Amino acid sequence: MLLAILLHLPLAAATPAQPVDPALERIAVVGASASAGWGLRGEWGVSLSMEDFVEATLREPAQRVLGLGDGFFFMDPVMKGPKQIEKAAAIEPTLVVALDFLFWFGYGEVPDDYRLRRLDEGLRELDTFECPILVGDLPDMSPATKGTSPIGPLIFPAQIPAPEVLEQLNERIHAWASERERVVLVPLAAFVERTRTARRLELLGNVWEGDLGERFTQADLLHPTIEGTTVMLLLAYEAALRVHPDWAEHLVVATGEVEGRLREAHADALERAAKRAQRKAERAAAREANHE
Repeated sequence: MLLAILLHLPLAAATPAQPVDPALERIAVVGASASAGWGLRGEWGVSLSMEDFVEATLREPAQRVLGLGDGFFFMDPVMKGPKQIEKAAAIEPTLVVALDFLFWFGYGEVPDDYRLRRLDEGLRELDTFECPILVGDLPDMSPATKGTSPIGPLIFPAQIPAPEVLEQLNERIHAWASERERVVLVPLAAFVERTRTARRLELLGNVWEGDLGERFTQADLLHPTIEGTTVMLLLAYEAALRVHPDWAEHLVVATGEVEGRLREAHADALERAAKRAQRKAERAAAREANHE
């Protein structure tokens, strides 16, 4: 009997822990500046990207979350897009988060008749993945031509497709997504339009009230705030849960808990940022005292 017990001990010790949902084991984030976390450092004093938000919403740690968002994607999406896809494919992802990947395939300073052809190139790149893909459509970002930043507006009229072309671009994205069961369309266009006028939003049990555009969008009127990035990801999860309801038990969707997890993951950086801010305030106060 003792021998039998001893023989079984190695087997018991080797029993693996309960695995995460297979679709959430290896996640690749591809996209442009929103995925790269453009401007978010200005809020908390630490660098954040969509990769950090994805990790903060996973109840069990994924085997890997690879963040490939590029703040300079707009400079050459036809070149940068395939490189991102190649790097993402190297980890054999079980899920691809591509919320703003297609944006600069439709936007950019190019002729309108070229936008549709270039969008097809972006769609072909995404189509190489056989795993679930969360892909956003294209919001109307023309109001961002009046945005402000240290270098002025970050997008110009010549980079924005005409309204009828933007509609055609989104029709193509919607049609492409509808023909592929693994693709989850994230309705960014309708969402962004709604936040410009609505005073209340409910999403996955969370409620926001007030000026949603100001809360979710930076002063450049182009990039999301930290809160806006969280909402952007939750919008993707809301769409995904309609076809993958089993993901619910593996995701954290309460915004307070997501923010807490973000702060915990970046506690050291946040502490350093707070000390820098304190020193800066002390120097400013000393200069003001000297002038007096």
